[in-house]
Amino acid sequence: MSARSASRPRRKQRAHGVLPAGFVWRDGRPRWLPSPTRRAQGWRPVDLAVLSPRGDKQWMTQGQAVDRAKAINAAVTAWTLRGEPVPADMADFAPAGALDASRPSPGEAKARRSIGALADAWLASPDFTLPREKGGLAESTKGDYRRKLGRLFEAIVQSEAQAKVDALRALPIETLAAPEEEDETFPLEDAYHWLIDNAGHPMAHGVLQVASAWITWLWKKKRIRAMAANPVELIDRSPPTGRIRIGRVEEIRALVDAADAMPGHAFIADALLLALDLGWSLADILRLDWRRLVRRPDGQGGQRWTITRNTRAKTGVAGSEIGLTAIGAARVDRIFARNAEGVTPNWVVSRDPAATRAINPRLFNTYWNAVRDRAAEQVPSLKTGDGVDGSEFDGPFNFMDARDTFITLAREAELTVEQTCSRSQHQPTRVHAVWQKHYGAITPLIAAEGARKMGDHFAAGGWVKALS
Repeated sequence: MSARSASRPRRKQRAHGVLPAGFVWRDGRPRWLPSPTRRAQGWRPVDLAVLSPRGDKQWMTQGQAVDRAKAINAAVTAWTLRGEPVPADMADFAPAGALDASRPSPGEAKARRSIGALADAWLASPDFTLPREKGGLAESTKGDYRRKLGRLFEAIVQSEAQAKVDALRALPIETLAAPEEEDETFPLEDAYHWLIDNAGHPMAHGVLQVASAWITWLWKKKRIRAMAANPVELIDRSPPTGRIRIGRVEEIRALVDAADAMPGHAFIADALLLALDLGWSLADILRLDWRRLVRRPDGQGGQRWTITRNTRAKTGVAGSEIGLTAIGAARVDRIFARNAEGVTPNWVVSRDPAATRAINPRLFNTYWNAVRDRAAEQVPSLKTGDGVDGSEFDGPFNFMDARDTFITLAREAELTVEQTCSRSQHQPTRVHAVWQKHYGAITPLIAAEGARKMGDHFAAGGWVKALS
């Protein structure tokens, strides 16, 4: 089979007998033999024996040899993935520089094929940097991919320490290839389970999705044979369940009150109420500027705040003439009054009215967490999720959950798909499938309205009179 076929390799299955990888026992003479990948790193075969006081070689017993092979494999893993020095008693068969970590591996000399160099090459490639208007990824998606690739490296070394991440980046890309034997270390699989334990299933799934995209590029564009069969596909993964968390009135009220009460945090309430009114993501809320928010006649002799146009950052879906409801309009009036005597801001949601750039989402989330902590003192469900009906996810209320709440309220209000998308800027062709899956929970209000409508239909059609 050629590498070009990119089919999944068969892993050699070691018989279940707990013999460690590389262990060989022949006529009472045990040896440890490194795999081809380890040989490429500089590891050499070694007899599992000791020298007697007279200098004669004495072969280890099987139990001693098994323990020694396990110790060697543990040292190989610690050095390969975390840059830990190899014990001195393994100097004779370890790669040069492994004892003092002066050289993470021989692959460092081949910088162009190191993990870090190839990760940087992908992020700088035309496939990744292609502008959105030419069919490429949105800037927010590119940023998410960069962060997730960084999380992948942290998960592989199981640490956020930059020195360990740098040591991993210096290793040859073959380090991430699928193992050749059943009980060999599988870095990507170990990273996946570490992420589930430390960052949650959705994050673990997302990080491995990005890893898969990167590895696919390594084969298609760089023709790296070790990645011809994508190792991510060998990992037994299950997609995470939907994270739909619906906010309650008292939760939103508590968040707004807390933000307004905390000096310098009112912009959190501004963003939250606009997101609830419009169903927008954080990225779109933070990009909204005053040039696009104007007063328009409301058709009843008054005026209302209207967004003249907007293009969603993630998908490029465009919308225009989006009128705010009473909730959003009242908050905009408050923002306008707050800045009336000061600097005219560029951005509707702004921590600093004089800022020339929109607030960074990470900084926003830092302030958001502080507001939620304060609000949770009055409404604990903001942190625990206890007692929130209609949610698929029992957990803390995050800013992105305002979008889910909007979709659910829109469904309760019987907005059509088109009416909902006119505000949220979802792609209309996808909303039906999304709703069917989980986006808008079937709440008691929807169920009651369904019963009322069906009853009216039965009555109008003569069914009630005939069958009651």
